[in-house]
Amino acid sequence: MSDDLQTLWAIGDLHGDPLCARHWVRRTGLVAGDLDGAPESWSWPDATAHLIFMGDYIDKGPQPRATLDFVRALTGAFPTRITALLGNHEVNLLHDRELPSGNRYLELPWAASHPRSYAEWLPAELRTENTTRAFALLQSALLQVYEQNLFRSVMVVTSGKRSVLRLVPAEHRAMVKAELARAQAAYLNAVSSGSVYGDWLEARPLTAVLADTLFVHGGVPASLAGAGGSLRTRADLAALNGAFSKSIRVGSGVAAPAEAHELVEYRGLHGNCGEVAAVRRAFNVSRIAVGHTPGDSVRVDCGGEFLALDSALGRHFRASGNNYCESELVSETAGYACPRVSAACEGQIVRFRRVGDEWSVDVVDSDDAAQDRVEL
Repeated sequence: MSDDLQTLWAIGDLHGDPLCARHWVRRTGLVAGDLDGAPESWSWPDATAHLIFMGDYIDKGPQPRATLDFVRALTGAFPTRITALLGNHEVNLLHDRELPSGNRYLELPWAASHPRSYAEWLPAELRTENTTRAFALLQSALLQVYEQNLFRSVMVVTSGKRSVLRLVPAEHRAMVKAELARAQAAYLNAVSSGSVYGDWLEARPLTAVLADTLFVHGGVPASLAGAGGSLRTRADLAALNGAFSKSIRVGSGVAAPAEAHELVEYRGLHGNCGEVAAVRRAFNVSRIAVGHTPGDSVRVDCGGEFLALDSALGRHFRASGNNYCESELVSETAGYACPRVSAACEGQIVRFRRVGDEWSVDVVDSDDAAQDRVEL
């Protein structure tokens, strides 16, 4: 692929927004056919082009499953032309499958799955007459967390002193507890090893080297790179991808490489051009591109050697950040009001183009005239 590659597009963190995922793929022009239709209708006209997603398909938005479905369908249709990296949210979800309640990332109130997104994972046969009301009460409880800054003292768990249920009216707690337990179990079951989603996630890489660029969701600390670290060469990066994929399978009995969490969580390259240069030299690339750390736009730093690609492409995350909630919802018991969520897809993506032996990098804005708009 590296020999014939002439164009590469990179799309940052999507966070549960399949409409904008489709919008940005349309913006690249790489896929011919109706992206709202069946994958069998899609084609890839340019055999010299590639697309990479930076991870974080789930969480902080209402449709993580639909976003995963879209990206998974793309990788299935064009396995040699599309790379979908793991983000910290996917890595933490994979670990959550073997952790007891009270220790899971998805139970942190600012981190992961909130009531509306749980609905995607709950099969119809597990829904009851209480499900919709329970999710509304949970969302109202979370608005109290946001308003009162209770992030360190509350978790989305069904029992214990930190349980979010303490913010639910007492007469509804037993009902909400049952519905929350059912929804969280359904979510973890849906991504279990051997499931469609679990197997796809387990196969995703942590890193990729394309267009003379190292792509990684969080970053690579200089302490891990080169002669003094455990990741000395590109071959070591490839080996880490394989080792993590094997270790993360439930029941594998293999410890996950310690470097995996560093690569999806690290933020130390931002504003540190000396460290960027050291890591870049270690892997013999011209630049490093990361997601994970959001901004309103793509940021190009260190003379073009560092690209921060997370431009808050998910509309719910762009509107309220970690305080993910329904558009314009106001708590029944607290004064917190959710910000308005835009109907338009905002942010930027990046296009790399080969020019002789070098690569040019262009930051690409949304095409407002081609926007998909829906009522939220």
